[in-house]
Amino acid sequence: MKTTKADFPAFFEAYLVASLWSSTIGEGSEEEPGKRDGDPFDKHFSISDFSEEAMEVLRAHAFSFWCRMWYYIDHEKPPTSGRTAPRNVPQAGHDFWLTQNGHGAGFWDGDWPTYGEQFTKLSKCYPEINLYVTPENQVGVE
Repeated sequence: MKTTKADFPAFFEAYLVASLWSSTIGEGSEEEPGKRDGDPFDKHFSISDFSEEAMEVLRAHAFSFWCRMWYYIDHEKPPTSGRTAPRNVPQAGHDFWLTQNGHGAGFWDGDWPTYGEQFTKLSKCYPEINLYVTPENQVGVE
C-alpha cells in the first residue's frame, strides 16, 4: 500500500500517542510531590485530553514535518541489521516524536537506513516539546 498525503491522521495519532507514553508528569513540588508525579502521561490521559492550544502546536509541527517526508516512507530500504523496516505511517509519527525530543531512539537507530539521517536532521529543526498538566486537567505543551 502506498503512502499518500492523506495518511497524515495516522501519522499524527502515532505522534500524539508517543508523546503521552514517553513523557512523565511533574506536578507538585520537591517538598510535596503530586499524586501523579513521575507517572507517564498515558496512565492518566489520552489523546482526547490535549488542550486546544496544545493540539494546534502539535498539529503544526507534525504537519510541517509530514509535508516534507511523507513521500519517502515508501522509498525506504529495509535495514541491513536483519530487522524489518518500519515502513509504515504510524512508525514514522512515533519516530518523529522520539527524534524531535531527544529520547534516545527514533529515525537514526537503524530502521530507516536510506532516509533516517535526513529524517533525523529535519526532526532536529523542531524544538523539543514538554508536556504538562494544565489547571483544567488537560495536557498542555511548552
